[in-house]
Amino acid sequence: PIELALSDLSIELRFPEYLNLEAKTLEGTRGDLSAIAGTTIHLTGRPTVPSARAELLLDLASPVIVPMSETEDGRMAVSFSARETGRYRFALIGHNGDRSEEKTGRVLDIRADESPMIRMLRPEADLEVREGAPVSIAYAASDDHGVSQVALWIDGPIGEPERRQLRRGLSDRILKGVDELGVSALGLSPGESAEIWLEASDSNDVTGPGVGRSASRRIWMF
Repeated sequence: PIELALSDLSIELRFPEYLNLEAKTLEGTRGDLSAIAGTTIHLTGRPTVPSARAELLLDLASPVIVPMSETEDGRMAVSFSARETGRYRFALIGHNGDRSEEKTGRVLDIRADESPMIRMLRPEADLEVREGAPVSIAYAASDDHGVSQVALWIDGPIGEPERRQLRRGLSDRILKGVDELGVSALGLSPGESAEIWLEASDSNDVTGPGVGRSASRRIWMF
């Protein structure tokens, strides 16, 4: 074992494209990392002893060994896509084949992109409506990196639930909206009812998309 295999670490975090975030560089750090799932992590460091090659050791649920490459200035470099929390270490392999692994790993804290939240503000409760009367749908949605879509689900007395797109192509972290739904869209006859709820989605194309659902309301026609 070796206390420190690579020194003078330089770390670049390249975040998933859908987040629209600039890459972040960390210099002069021990190497403990926290990032969102799907971030590409580029690591470089200088071997503390003369070595033929180096490896990145990912201590995950299923351990992974990633070969490192040597740069022109004698540093070792590696890139990997972070999907799972664990720890990571480095190993050096000498010219005679001797292997020295670091004893203590660095923190690799990988966070999930939280799903959006959405609340149905109106109707405030189950509702009875007359034939031909519109139903006002008001909502508030939020997401840590932006809501991309809002949809309304209608579960009527016949057939499978139907999804209706209300908003799309969005990037708002906080979103409020109002829509009107014609009772005819519910496909109801007097005495029948339909259940409605709202759904908000984000742009996560790595582990998602994340989807949040509101409480439901039942609409009766009389």
